[in-house]
Amino acid sequence: MSDLDALPPEVRKRLELLEFRLYWEGRVNRRDLTQAFGISDIQASVDFRAYNALCPDAMTYSPKEKRYRSNEGFVPVLYAPDAPRYLAMLCPESAEAAGGRDCWIGSPPPVLVARKIARKPVEAAVLQPVVLAIHYGLEIEIRYQATTHKEDWRWIRPVGLVYSGFRWHCRAWDLKNQRFGDFVLTRILDVRARRDAGDGPSGDPKWQDEITVEIAIDPRLEAGAQKVLAAEYLVGDADILTVDVPKLTLPYFLRLNGIEDDRPDQKPEHRQIVVMNRDQVDKALPEGWKDKA
Repeated sequence: MSDLDALPPEVRKRLELLEFRLYWEGRVNRRDLTQAFGISDIQASVDFRAYNALCPDAMTYSPKEKRYRSNEGFVPVLYAPDAPRYLAMLCPESAEAAGGRDCWIGSPPPVLVARKIARKPVEAAVLQPVVLAIHYGLEIEIRYQATTHKEDWRWIRPVGLVYSGFRWHCRAWDLKNQRFGDFVLTRILDVRARRDAGDGPSGDPKWQDEITVEIAIDPRLEAGAQKVLAAEYLVGDADILTVDVPKLTLPYFLRLNGIEDDRPDQKPEHRQIVVMNRDQVDKALPEGWKDKA
């Protein structure tokens, strides 16, 4: 067993933050640990001595600044650098993307965030009976407000949850219309009853169905722009990027990536990517989706 493996979990966590600050900010001191973990100055000093013993070439103390600075060529051994998580920490609206973990950034760089329009949050009083219905095969009576008709009470049999990239839906068998549908959770206004499921499907037979969507860089772009975008979209040297998409999320996938349709008036600089197997993709869309969109 190495010295790193022998570290107690709580000490390892503190030393990971120490390395996080060294890696992203190039400096760290005892106060960083005392504030983040509520430990004493003495314990923080013990942690720094332990880290110096493990990694003697990682940092150098600056008496003038009263903090340690990372040495040139510093490579963390406990903290695994994670750029997406660091960027998520910089954006308060991306706390969910950060995995719900505490923000470890001590000195953030200047950041501007393009704000999303606020949406009504999902209420626990709605989500909890939906989740329980999925777990135990129940039907629940909901008061639902669709965009196409007045609110009404109806029985549904939830079978799963779907995230569109913008909002959460409940995938459920609609007893009123005798078909599966996606119910926006924030449009469920109330849940007043539940019961054991009767006859009917216990799961959506299309839940596992997938379609391969073929994506390419818009050929109308100049060669240089195509090369840049090929690297950005991880296409690489291939001409086409294939993405396996659950058919139930296909409309959301297209909308989220701005490729719902191929409008000839849309500039290639704005569209950037196109769907190569458009006919196959359009046939896989739910009936009436194009009309609704």
